[in-house]
Amino acid sequence: MFDPAVNVWLQQFSNPLLDRFFLAFTALGTELFYILLLPALFWLVDRRRTHQVALVFLVSMALNGILKEWLVLPRPGPAEGVVPIATETSPGFPSGHAQGSATLWTSLALAYPSAFLVGAAIALIALISLSRLYLGVHYLGDVLGGLAIGLALVAVFFVGYRRGWGGRWPLGLKVVLALLLVPLALFLEPSSGSVRLLGFLLGFLIGDGVGLAHLPYAPQAAVVRQLVKLLVGYGGFFGLVFLVEGVLPAGIPSLLGYGLVALWVTVGAPLVFLATGLAPRRWGLDGAPDHPALARLGVGVLVVVLLLAGVVWAVGPSKGGERLPVLAGLEPGAVQVIAHRGGALEAPENTLVAFGHARVVGATMVELDVHLTADGRVVVLHDETVDRTTDGSGRVRELTLEQVKGLDAAYRFSPDGSSYPFRGLGVRIPTLDEVLQTFPDLPLIVELKDDDPRLAQAVALLLREHGADGRVLVSSFHQGVLTRFRSAAPGVATGMTLQEALPFVLLERFGLSFLYRRPPAPSLQAPERHGILPVAGKDLIERAAERGLPVYVWTVNDEAAMRRWVGLGAAGVITDAPSTLARVVQELRGQPGG
Repeated sequence: MFDPAVNVWLQQFSNPLLDRFFLAFTALGTELFYILLLPALFWLVDRRRTHQVALVFLVSMALNGILKEWLVLPRPGPAEGVVPIATETSPGFPSGHAQGSATLWTSLALAYPSAFLVGAAIALIALISLSRLYLGVHYLGDVLGGLAIGLALVAVFFVGYRRGWGGRWPLGLKVVLALLLVPLALFLEPSSGSVRLLGFLLGFLIGDGVGLAHLPYAPQAAVVRQLVKLLVGYGGFFGLVFLVEGVLPAGIPSLLGYGLVALWVTVGAPLVFLATGLAPRRWGLDGAPDHPALARLGVGVLVVVLLLAGVVWAVGPSKGGERLPVLAGLEPGAVQVIAHRGGALEAPENTLVAFGHARVVGATMVELDVHLTADGRVVVLHDETVDRTTDGSGRVRELTLEQVKGLDAAYRFSPDGSSYPFRGLGVRIPTLDEVLQTFPDLPLIVELKDDDPRLAQAVALLLREHGADGRVLVSSFHQGVLTRFRSAAPGVATGMTLQEALPFVLLERFGLSFLYRRPPAPSLQAPERHGILPVAGKDLIERAAERGLPVYVWTVNDEAAMRRWVGLGAAGVITDAPSTLARVVQELRGQPGG
């Protein structure tokens, strides 16, 4: 089911008319359509049933984002013979369009039962799902998975509605549960889309609870009044959305802003409708008890959220700070093809052969690792020992440069697991001095592997001797060593250590990256995952960019993942397969808008 055969078969019928047809139906599964539909149902038809539909839909879409973030499954691509007629950058499974359409239209058919709506729901779900296959953005398994998850959630929620699960819970308990669950969901999936959904869900639960209990508002009215209500309601809605998007920092401030948008839908707009006579002051079909005096509670909630949003915006990020050194010689705006250890899948790693190969196939930067020998020379090698890559054994720090130079650095390199094409050809472990001399204009990322201040001092001296300060970025997992290097070479760009990057990553996942004021280094190298936890992502890249931090994602060897990171705006991708990444970058550059 994750085979492109269905996509390829459908696309054999491709023509401009069919393209426009399926693009139109895929638009019916987008966020904008649902944003327009749900408030209209709430204001014009029935609050209680719309509340049920909106709740299951918002939960479904939040779950969809979490599953995408954690599973990170690929989408079909040109390498499989699939033409992407639409552009998507998020992971593939489960299909958000399929899951969203199954959730929303099935919920509507259950909430407002009629033969027409049931038929329309079946047709829309089928066509929206089919559009994702025809447009080449999802495998059949993505679509079927989205449909199954959406229908399962609808079944659980509507059984719960019928049995009164949670219906008698006090409003305060519901608010507390929402305040506990929203940060957890945000940590699991901190994207801007998730922030919008969770903020709207939080505000919706609070505002709708207040409105249903305390606002005597009947949605039904004459046609002209309904049209005026839509104009007023959407005017306030989009005005607040533009304010949130244009003023509030991403993360928690934006989440609170979207909570305010939801409060406008559930409390603010109905209050305006009541005050202007657009809606009668009586209970509608929901049959809630009449407590009109408590309607002021809705206004109070609106004011509190607005004040909170203003406070968090006021303590937003500082744009100032000292000027940090940056890596020179890179094409502005271009995605850097960074050969990890020179391209460890394509040539003997961390050797002059590998670095030369990387440059020939299109790498724009090379990443390498350095250690100190027993006699204080800086050599290029990843491991603490020479055992894995050479025909020798022993710890680098216990071997002299002469001993290290006597080893065959290509002895164990095999591109296919059985042949050793570079063995015995005189490939040696290079010194950093040799690399800087052999490649005088190649941008490098140099990782300090030893937890030894002498290594920092020695590398700083070599960079100065070769005039390489402007084309080298130095990184390390050892905070003390990198701090020492920054003191010895203040003009050289550095990466963030784990200790420095972790606060920013955690703040970003909880929507609090606006509190991270001044980065200690001009770049951030982020893994795709740390254990089971996704680290790099679209929002991390965007939040880092707001602070002038390019994000280099490591180590990416899968072609589909390369395409994803390039599409998500990573400043660079670190890979063991530079020839593949260079081809991907070139192909994407050649696409319209690329």
